[in-house]
Amino acid sequence: MESTVIKRGIIQAFNQTNWTATVQVLPSQGNYLTGVQVAKHLLAAEIAVGDECAILFFNELNPADAVVIAVYSVPSAAPVLPVTSLSGGVGGAALVGAVQLVPGTSGRVSISESGQQIIIDASGGGGSTVVQNAGTFTITDSALHTIASVSVTLAATSDIWLSVLATVNSSGTNGLKFHVKKDGTAISELDNLMLKFPSSASDQYVLHVRERLLGVASGSHTFTVGAEQAFAINTINGFVQASVEY
Repeated sequence: MESTVIKRGIIQAFNQTNWTATVQVLPSQGNYLTGVQVAKHLLAAEIAVGDECAILFFNELNPADAVVIAVYSVPSAAPVLPVTSLSGGVGGAALVGAVQLVPGTSGRVSISESGQQIIIDASGGGGSTVVQNAGTFTITDSALHTIASVSVTLAATSDIWLSVLATVNSSGTNGLKFHVKKDGTAISELDNLMLKFPSSASDQYVLHVRERLLGVASGSHTFTVGAEQAFAINTINGFVQASVEY
């Protein structure tokens, strides 16, 4: 009759390719088992030589019919965070990390606090993608300022959606003119977008436009959003986000 038991052991080696371990079964000093299966929920970074472990024997008389179900260290230590987690972001530090999109190999998501950018890269395939680039700005003169820039690479001639979202704070009567360009050439449907501030009091205004561009040629393209003051010159600051869907 089979008897299921759990025994304590010490990890002697870990084969990440086969996901098996060599373990010393306690209290024996010389009883080593090789090729013991390791439970799939355990993280490779947490399985270290010298760690103690719990071994489940489905049949105590058959050492080959066993699996390592838990790993721990003495003294106990905090688990290693999975690679899909983000770290940083404290005291202005950048957020760093990688997140695998599923299903398939659709791409990589990276988030950076520096520059306030969110980039979703699906160059390996996986369907439509949104690429976003966000920036803050302050304008105190009449010059044209480039605020946001988005670069994409199209595998084939495609119809794409280009969106511009702006939140602007004005300190007085003024206006703001936005210029939207593709590869340095103004997009007639979106260029010269205007926000007019009718009141001398400080206020917040929002501009949101979304335009479909037909038959954009394959290859690399850069979309830029710039802004300049219209009418009187006052301090204007805000946030602009440009996104491309293809």
